[in-house]
Amino acid sequence: MRRKYFASIVAVAMLAAGVPCAQAEELDANTAQTTDSQIVQNETQNNGSSNEAAESALNASADNQIAGRTVENIDKGWTFSKNDASMEGWTFPTGASEGTIDLPHSWDYAHPTMSYIPQNNRKTVTYSKQLDVAKYHGKNLFIKFYGSNKNTTVKVDGQEVGTHVGGYSAFIFDLTKYVQDKDSVALTVDVTNVDTVSIPINVDYTQFSGIYRDVELIALPNQYISTENKGSSGVFVDYKLNGNNASVNTRVDVTNKATEAANLVLKTTISDNAGNVVSEQSSDIQVSAGTESAEQKLDQQLTNVHRWNGRTDPYLYTMNVSLQDAAGHVLDTESTKIGFRTFKVSNGKAYLNGKQIEIHGVGYHQDREGVGNAVSRDQMAQDIDTMLDMGVNAVRTSHYPHDPAFYEMADEKGLLVYCEIPYYLVYSKADSYKNSITNQLTEMIRQGYNYPSIVMWGVQNEVRYSEQFASYGPDYKVTEDELVAFNSALVDLAHQEDPNRLIVQANIDGADAVNTSAKWSSKIDLTGMNLYVGFKSPVRNADAAGHKKLVESLTNKMNNYQQVLGADSMMLSEYGAGANIDQHTEVDGSFSWNGASDANGDKHYEEYQSYLLEAYWDYIQHSTNVAASFVWNMFDFSSYPQCRWQGTPQHQGSAVL
Repeated sequence: MRRKYFASIVAVAMLAAGVPCAQAEELDANTAQTTDSQIVQNETQNNGSSNEAAESALNASADNQIAGRTVENIDKGWTFSKNDASMEGWTFPTGASEGTIDLPHSWDYAHPTMSYIPQNNRKTVTYSKQLDVAKYHGKNLFIKFYGSNKNTTVKVDGQEVGTHVGGYSAFIFDLTKYVQDKDSVALTVDVTNVDTVSIPINVDYTQFSGIYRDVELIALPNQYISTENKGSSGVFVDYKLNGNNASVNTRVDVTNKATEAANLVLKTTISDNAGNVVSEQSSDIQVSAGTESAEQKLDQQLTNVHRWNGRTDPYLYTMNVSLQDAAGHVLDTESTKIGFRTFKVSNGKAYLNGKQIEIHGVGYHQDREGVGNAVSRDQMAQDIDTMLDMGVNAVRTSHYPHDPAFYEMADEKGLLVYCEIPYYLVYSKADSYKNSITNQLTEMIRQGYNYPSIVMWGVQNEVRYSEQFASYGPDYKVTEDELVAFNSALVDLAHQEDPNRLIVQANIDGADAVNTSAKWSSKIDLTGMNLYVGFKSPVRNADAAGHKKLVESLTNKMNNYQQVLGADSMMLSEYGAGANIDQHTEVDGSFSWNGASDANGDKHYEEYQSYLLEAYWDYIQHSTNVAASFVWNMFDFSSYPQCRWQGTPQHQGSAVL
């Protein structure tokens, strides 16, 4: 299937030419894609049927719990009900509208006559599946969802296990007490697509709902590397580089569900990309009975470090973490890829491993025509392949965390990543709203902590203060001081969660918004501006003189915003213009663009998009304060037609409106 790209051939050529390491690299789909999770490690089944045997197994000491971790993908064979007799307003890009389906599964609902009103779009669907749990007797059983949008409530045999709010991060529920003494259980998952209290209601992309990423069962002994920490692996790797040497500091969360303390051995092994062990460390630890998550630390030294160096040399090590009992039996293991690199921004320049790098990136949504949000690993690999062919060396995974598979591929291919939470435009003082934002930030950082490709965490996109937002309801009637206080605390939380990466934001183009942002931005490492000069503003003559005026306007805007923010450096977090691949015209001195009215109109010429991109490229190449730039957008993405321009109906191209 053909995808629609953001720029014309001439603009692509400019992008590729500006990146020293931008030569196209073929993506080997056989190595880039990852397979569905399967049963791993040593699985031992307890077929005993008595309650006494099951209880004994659950309460056994570490000496008897040597089975290890078992992971089972359960994507196949679900029953789906949309709980609605009508098909009107429903869209199912991935999977059936009723009956038996396999995950991932994606759907959308837009009220046929009042689709712009969020409350009228609220639907709750049901996914159900009979689970064979007899083989997990004597183990602790968890269920992990890698992506389910938005509110997901899990029940076992009709008993509610829990609810997760948020559509883009992984989350885990403990099923152990709900499956005890049972051989089979009925698993029910209710997924609600709209939550106007806990989730931002103003977004400019279609929020496909459903369980659109993988689901796994994870069975564990009584002592294990914790799964309960915000959907993370429970392993967090920090390091400090000193020349060719690295001091590696690893934090591992360990759980002990037994009724007595456990004496354990924690071991970390680092191997190079050829599989040779280059460093290992172990530590004797004791974890108290009934401890959900006890942080353990291991320090080790690494010499002659081969650095992860972006597109030039994306070198990866592998860290294996094992948890053993006192007798040396392996209870649990986790493995993570790690890359050693430094990244900083200073005086309008970006530096990777101490060397200046021009960051030429693109925005990237996770959807694709025909599948919604249920994008496969092969399709992600195709997208990355196209980016590399264009000379792209950075990606803004807009406007939410993407599938872990994408970040793994970015690690392998050397793409720099700007990852952000879906906190857009408005702030609400409702506790559920604030809790949702902070929880999604924490989930994003902890789940993405070890990916070397991620160099920036984004805490907000175009969030601003306006009295008009009170029309959404009393929770949105907030003062500017309340907004500033929350965003300031959010930045503090991000720095606390990860003191080693840049904490960044994207501002909307506007003096009032930037003035408000300046009140918390002293804590921000890098501020991006979403600029659409020449698309939302008029250009009287699209000739050389018009080009020069565009460059001057961009220069003045960015310099002014930098001064207001008191920033060391700036970023172009979005720039571009809409384009329709079927619309063409001659763009010269006789061509004019009327700004917002044309941007919201039905004509978006590819040639005019190229003209604007050339002007932005000219500006970027000669600017002294832009450390990174991201074209909006890599591919067309779905957006609700009621609030979008009609140049490409129901799709959005290179400019957000």
